Amino acid sequence: MISRDYLRWIWFEASAQLSRSDRLHRSRVNPAKASNQPNWEPPVDVFDLGDRVRVLVALPGVEASTIEVSFEAGVLRIFGHRPFPDVSCRAAIRLMEIPWGRFVRRIELPDFRLSPESFEFSNGCLDISLLKD
Repeated sequence: MISRDYLRWIWFEASAQLSRSDRLHRSRVNPAKASNQPNWEPPVDVFDLGDRVRVLVALPGVEASTIEVSFEAGVLRIFGHRPFPDVSCRAAIRLMEIPWGRFVRRIELPDFRLSPESFEFSNGCLDISLLKD
């Protein structure tokens, strides 16, 4: 007979693999899309701190000047662009895992009435703080 702990572990591992697969699929550059359309989503972490919500967005290689943030109707949107490196125009690509080009990330936060408090971009990470009303 299979133990419950083993079944829980299998379920946890399967869920983690599906999550990683979904994240990988969403982060790929889609050459079929027009170059001015977003074609990848950066990973995020969302923390409920009681009086506020903090959102951390991983954006290594993205210039702060290319990032736009909006919050409307319970949806946080982060737009931006990570340019292709100069070498990609001259080189034969052997492996390409880093997503390039335009991105957008939409995060629904419908359970809260929020107002923007602060935005900070440091070490390739965008830190957004939203106050609960």
